[in-house]
Order: sequence, then C-alpha cells, then structure tokens
Amino acid sequence: MVNQNKQKKLTHLDVLNQIRNEQSNFSTAQRQVAEYVLKFYHQIPFLSISALAENIGVSNNSIIKFCNHLGFAKFAEFKRVFSQHAHETLTAPSAVKSEKDTGRDNFLSQNLEEDLQVITNTMVNPSNQENLPKAASMIMKARNIYVCGGTRSYPMAYTLAFNLQWQRIAATAIFYETDNFWMQVRTTTPEDLVIILTMPTYSKVAIDAMQRLNKIGTPVLLLTDDGLSPALPYADLTLYCAYYDHFYMTSTIGTHSVINALCRAINHRQDEEKYHKNKGRK
Repeated sequence: MVNQNKQKKLTHLDVLNQIRNEQSNFSTAQRQVAEYVLKFYHQIPFLSISALAENIGVSNNSIIKFCNHLGFAKFAEFKRVFSQHAHETLTAPSAVKSEKDTGRDNFLSQNLEEDLQVITNTMVNPSNQENLPKAASMIMKARNIYVCGGTRSYPMAYTLAFNLQWQRIAATAIFYETDNFWMQVRTTTPEDLVIILTMPTYSKVAIDAMQRLNKIGTPVLLLTDDGLSPALPYADLTLYCAYYDHFYMTSTIGTHSVINALCRAINHRQDEEKYHKNKGRK
C-alpha cells in the first residue's frame, strides 16, 4: 500500500474516511493513533512525529506503521495533507467574524462559526456525497422503516421518522435504550429497513441489534459521528455526522443537516417520479 497515495491528490477528508474504513485492520497501537487523528487532525500540521507519538502514548514506529498502512511512505507525506488543509483554512476569509468578534468573546458568533464548520464538514464529506442518494433509494424501496435512537439521539430519530411520515413513507420511531427493543425489530425482513442513530457514547444495545439484523438479512442504515464508531462494521450504508463537544454539550447540527439533506433528496425523487408518471399518462 505504500506510495499509492502519491498518485492522486488527497484531501484531509479523504484520509479521515480512509482511516474509518480501515479501522478493523488496525493494530491496538494504530487504533490509538487513528482515534487521536480523527479527533485532533487540526493539530497534525504543528506536531513533529515525536510530539505526536508522545501525545498519543505510542512509539514513533507506531506512527510510521500507521502512515504506511494508509499508503504513505513516511510521516511527512501524511502530515502534508493536513498542512494543506490548515493553510486553506487559515487563508480563507471568515464569513462570520467582524471587528467586534475578533476576540471570540461573543458567544453567539463563536457558536455560529462552530456550527457552520460542523455543517460544512458534514456536507462536503466524500462518503456522504456518495452515500446520500443510495440512502434515499434504500428508504424509498423499503416496505417498513424503523428509525431507532437512544437517550441523546432519539429526538433526532423522531424528527427523521416524522419527516418520512409527512412524505407518506411508513416510518416508526423507536427508543432503543429499553429491554424490549430487540422484540420490536426482530420480525423485520430484507424488505424492511432499520435506521440506527448512535453517537458518542455509543449504545451497546444498538450495536448488538445491528449484529443480529445482519444475521437475518435486514438492511441497516447508520447515522453516526465522523470518528471511529464501533457500529460501522455492521451497517450496510453509513452517513457521517460531524460534531463537536463544547461546554459539556454535543452539537447535533451535523446530524440535523444529514436528516434535512436526506429528506430533501427523497422529496426530489418523489417529485421526479410524479412528473414522469403524469408525463406517461399524457
């Protein structure tokens, strides 16, 4: 795999998605590196390999092996991708800063800036751009849809189910942090669809159910964060929701952005189908 990334222009999002996709093949030390990079990738341009290894608690050799696993011959090549992103970010004009906000003392301005970054990271994610149309197709083809969320994610699961119902799609919202959750989805078939929303901290109940759904052939659409979610290996398709933790609150704006984009895509498909059906009648 070494040097394969020299042949193409990679963005930091490409590398982050590659890390998520490769997580099952990482050693324990490499997984530590992966988790750190996904959470603190904005620091990579400003760290030497020794400083990065010290921050993570691994050896320099573990960093090198991690980079090699991703197709980079050395750490400097890996670092260059994130340095380019940092350069573009630092030189790009800010859409929300004014003279009064330059000290970042204005909480509303700071919140707006962070939310805009979360929405941007979610919407420009290459995996989301590829998977969103597929997710819309999965939903429109399903006989019954069960949208499942936990303590923090259930309100978003309910919102998605409500919007699907409004578009005349058979969708039910289910709270999975209950003893009878599996009983509610165990009779599903390959013609149905289960949508799981799970964010840090991840729900063991939801992940166990995903494993069981795999065995009975029920397709699973996963909405999760853009880190190393343990639910990823059990999803048929994944949409990533960027997030940030601030003042003990986790931003849900990335998840809402995905839900909104998904419902709009479905609505667009429905309008297209109506147009072609009416055109055929004429």
